[in-house]
Amino acid sequence: SSLGVYMMVCYMIMTQGNFKAPRTPEFLHTPFFMGIDAIIFVYGVAFLLLAFGIIHFKSSYAKLVEKMATQTFETADDAFNDFRKAYANVMFIHMSIFNAISILGVIVFLVTLDFSTLINLMILAAAGYFLVMPNAKKFVL
Repeated sequence: SSLGVYMMVCYMIMTQGNFKAPRTPEFLHTPFFMGIDAIIFVYGVAFLLLAFGIIHFKSSYAKLVEKMATQTFETADDAFNDFRKAYANVMFIHMSIFNAISILGVIVFLVTLDFSTLINLMILAAAGYFLVMPNAKKFVL
């Protein structure tokens, strides 16, 4: 997945020592916006993206189930295939929302070489990924 690729690339950048970051990790503890430290701003944006993705996914999934319940299909396979296609669309849209959290982590890493913030934001993105991954409970209509 993309999270693993981001982690490997950033780890290689960190261990090779050829990359010079424009800022030090202390930059994250300086006032950034309205007196808020940059690190708090970054985590705030990440948590807002995660919350938005979770709330929107639950809403989209509920609408999808409701839509499927009102439609009629010739066979159960037709209903399942239609639901599977629609769920895949919803899943990939929300995975890209959660991927924005990991991209934020990569940006912070490239600016400061702060690997711990990268790891924390990757964990948040992974939590969102696990929420939208298909499982048997989500495919019971």
